[in-house]
Amino acid sequence: MLMFCYFFSGAKSPRTLQVGTSVKYSADCSNENQISIALSQSLNELQCVQNNTCIASAVTSGCGDSRRKRSTSSLNAEVQLYSGLSQNALNLDTFYSNNIVSSGLSELITAYTDLTMSVIQMNTTDVLTLDTNGSIYTADLSSLIVTTSMICPDGSVEQGLVCVECPYGTFFRKGLCVMCSKGTYQDAKGQMHCKTCPEGFTTNYIASTNQTECNIEQATESTGVSDLSTKIMLPAAVCGSTIPFITIIIIGIYIYKTKQRKAIRNHTLKIDTYLKKDEFDN
Repeated sequence: MLMFCYFFSGAKSPRTLQVGTSVKYSADCSNENQISIALSQSLNELQCVQNNTCIASAVTSGCGDSRRKRSTSSLNAEVQLYSGLSQNALNLDTFYSNNIVSSGLSELITAYTDLTMSVIQMNTTDVLTLDTNGSIYTADLSSLIVTTSMICPDGSVEQGLVCVECPYGTFFRKGLCVMCSKGTYQDAKGQMHCKTCPEGFTTNYIASTNQTECNIEQATESTGVSDLSTKIMLPAAVCGSTIPFITIIIIGIYIYKTKQRKAIRNHTLKIDTYLKKDEFDN
C-alpha cells in the first residue's frame, strides 16, 4: 500500500479534458461554409454532446489562399471536444477501501467515457458524413488524427487520467514538476517555487525536501551550479507508481453496473405497478 500513499492523498481532478480530431474531405473550397455548418450540426449526435458532458466545435481550414480556393480538392476539418470539470474531490482512497464512488470521480469517469465513445462514433458511424443541399460529403477516415490533452490545476501535473501535486523537493513550472536547485528546498507539495536556504548555507544535493538539508557552508561550495540542478522530473516519480489503466476500466465498469442495476430496479418496479393495476382492474 505504500506505493499508493502519495497517489491517494495528492490525486486531483483535471480542470479540463480535451480531444482534437482532424479529418479531410474531398470538396471544393466554394462549399467550405456549407460543410462547416453541416459538420457543426452533425456533432450534436455525439454521445458527449447528447449527455451534456462536452462542448463540440468545428472549423475548416485550407482555403485561406485565393489561388488554393480555385485549385483545391481537399478540405481540412478540425473538431474540438471540450469537457470542463468541477474539480470536486476524487476520494480515491475511499473508492479503493469501500467501493464508494465520489461525485468528483463519477464526473471524471463519465466525461472520459463520453469523450472516448464520441471519438469512436466519429470513426465508425456516419457522424462525419455530411449532406448539404443534397450533396453528400464523406470524410476520409484514413486521414483522421486524434489528439488528447488535459489541463491540471496549478501545482499539479498529469499522471494517467488524474492530476497529482508536485512532490516534496520540487516546484511547479510551466506544467512540469522541476527539482529544486542546490541552495533551495521545498518541504510542501504542489508549490510554485522553492525556498532558499538561510544565508551562508546551501544543500549538498538538488531536490532537497527540508531546511535541515541546508547544512553545507556556502564558502566550501563551488560557485558554478550545473544546469542539471533544474532537471525536469518525470511524473512517474511521484510515490514510485502511476495509476494503472486497468483501474480506470474497473471504475468505469463499477459505475456502469451501478447504473444498470438502478435501471433494472426501475424497470421491474414499473412492471410490478402495471401488473398490480391490471389485477385491480380485473
